[in-house]
Amino acid sequence: MKHITTMPRFNRREMLALALAAAAGSRQNAFAQDPSSDLVKYVDARSFAIRHRASLDLADAEADAAELWIPVPRDDPRQIVHDVVTEPRVPIVSDSTGLARVARLFVTNRLPGRLSSLDLEVRYRVTCRRTAPDRAALAQYTVREYKKDAMYRHHTRAATLVETTDRRIREIAKECRGRDRSPVEIARAAYDWVLDHVAYRELDDFRGAVYCLEHGQGECGEYSALWVAICRAAGVPARIVSGFWGDEEDGWHCWAEFMRPNGPWLPVDASMGDQSPMRRDYFFCATDNRRVALCRTNDVELRGVKTGLGKIGSLQIGAWWWQGRRLAPEARAPEAAFHVVGRPIELA
Repeated sequence: MKHITTMPRFNRREMLALALAAAAGSRQNAFAQDPSSDLVKYVDARSFAIRHRASLDLADAEADAAELWIPVPRDDPRQIVHDVVTEPRVPIVSDSTGLARVARLFVTNRLPGRLSSLDLEVRYRVTCRRTAPDRAALAQYTVREYKKDAMYRHHTRAATLVETTDRRIREIAKECRGRDRSPVEIARAAYDWVLDHVAYRELDDFRGAVYCLEHGQGECGEYSALWVAICRAAGVPARIVSGFWGDEEDGWHCWAEFMRPNGPWLPVDASMGDQSPMRRDYFFCATDNRRVALCRTNDVELRGVKTGLGKIGSLQIGAWWWQGRRLAPEARAPEAAFHVVGRPIELA
């Protein structure tokens, strides 16, 4: 699955406020996200060895400059990342919101000779845990307890392909919000609505919430986008999570999560809940221990070496750009291929 979206620009004040809110939130919510919390437990650890590769074919072009980005996962209560290695050795940088980070390879024609390809590899180990929530306890929190700070506003705003301002989505959100429902109850009502009205169908690209609503179909990205849009329109902070299965080759997958007031982000996997009817309840607020989260936004904005702030969209598999010319009118344009392979690490 390849997600291509654009991102509205933040001004300096908004970006600073968001970064400060994220830092403060991580400190304030440390206890709520602690694996020993009674509300949410993170259990049954499994470890995986990951190899993520990117190759940009430049054989039919004369490139003046080119850049490759490969997403690198962050630590969170559900996963711990170990021993990140890149080949060649390159910097690992964050996007403007801090919700994604990448290994970045940049080259120019100052290097000797004309490049036929640009290659980047990222290897690491990651330990994933299953999320086990106390849903009854989580449902005691109210919408009024949300702090209307920069983080809240960022995760309740309209975004590209998460169209919270669409009239139909707002009507569904109003229905899901009801009267005096808790954030967990609102998120569950949105989850049930999506599963009752959407059928799984593979697509060739990411088409977003309105497409999913209008056509009643989509894959994991569309399920997640529609659910996130409904939650945001109802005043519940939510976001798309993109990643992959840790024990597969190119096992790309998307899910989502919402935030409890002053507390942890809770996972929701609508497409898996729809494809596994016997586990419909499980995939609301709980997840398995074989998924690796790469990016917690579908709006990624990275500062390139020459491009300034580049609008990448979803950084699920990776991103790239080049500048130069084709060697002949009929020559193939440069194109990048991304692959990820994960294998379980058996504990002794």
